Amino acid sequence: MNRALYITYQSKIQTLKKNIQVCDGWIKKHTEVIRNNMANASRSSSASYKTQCSQIINARKASIVEYKKRKEMYHKSLANAMRQLNAIR
Repeated sequence: MNRALYITYQSKIQTLKKNIQVCDGWIKKHTEVIRNNMANASRSSSASYKTQCSQIINARKASIVEYKKRKEMYHKSLANAMRQLNAIR
């Protein structure tokens, strides 16, 4: 019984670690898009293009906030799973 539970928690921990890495990747990607759009908007003289870049930037910032929330949730779940795994040992 303990062995099965141990394996279950190990698997859960690995999945949570992978999810955290995925969130980090998306945060990095969105940050890069924001940086590029800010640079493009500053070089452009078109007001409509600047507005479009601004909308993209705001949408990506919102996505970053969501991924940070998810990442925080995964970290909490990971800490919990690690505590439970240690309790089994």
